[in-house]
Amino acid sequence: ARTIPFVEEALIAFFAVYHINRLGSPVDDVLRENYRNVNAPTKMREALKKQELAHYDMIAESFDSAKVDRFQTFQNEFYNWHQRAIEAIALPSEPAILDSINNIYALYLIKSWQLQQQLSINTDSGIIDSLQVNSIYPLVNRIESLCNQLQSVNENAIRDADARAEQVSNRATALIISVALIAIIASILISAWFMRSILGPIRQTTETVRQISQGNLNKKIDITTEDEIGELAREFNKMTSR
Repeated sequence: ARTIPFVEEALIAFFAVYHINRLGSPVDDVLRENYRNVNAPTKMREALKKQELAHYDMIAESFDSAKVDRFQTFQNEFYNWHQRAIEAIALPSEPAILDSINNIYALYLIKSWQLQQQLSINTDSGIIDSLQVNSIYPLVNRIESLCNQLQSVNENAIRDADARAEQVSNRATALIISVALIAIIASILISAWFMRSILGPIRQTTETVRQISQGNLNKKIDITTEDEIGELAREFNKMTSR
């Protein structure tokens, strides 16, 4: 009878561990695969803004190789984060967004190179302003929009994963409570049956002994078990039959 509680505890522990593991799995996967693609769009936007600041310095101040080198440093930073985003692709819509970012950014670099060429030969400021307003700024806006889209896709994926994790948690909680209740009810029923199987023969034996002590020597104990109580009843019947 003592093995029953251990079986119940093992079942409860098994279901608890199983569902806790299932709860952690989607959250871990999403954080591992999607965090970089939530962070990467922000970093790409920052690198792009730094490149635009480098453009501003080229225009507002004298054009020189140091400013070009600074622009290229931020260009490398942009490509670095773009590559990280590619390596962390986990959603079907990400490749198309990243391809679009890459293509538009390539056009941006072409226009930037044209701007730098015009600055190097001291072109009229009207041409410089036109190149910025009509060519560079629209490309910057399109890249930022695509970065926002990439970030939104990954944030939505994380929210969906959180919702799935919560559903698994709720099911796990309900299942564990159900198993625990079943185990408690089973324990109560088994304990009640066990007590009846022990106390029933004991009460019968006690009543028979009481009647015999009152002079009813023909009274016999009904033997219903083969355990120690049954053996005691058998020996008692032998004693009263002598």
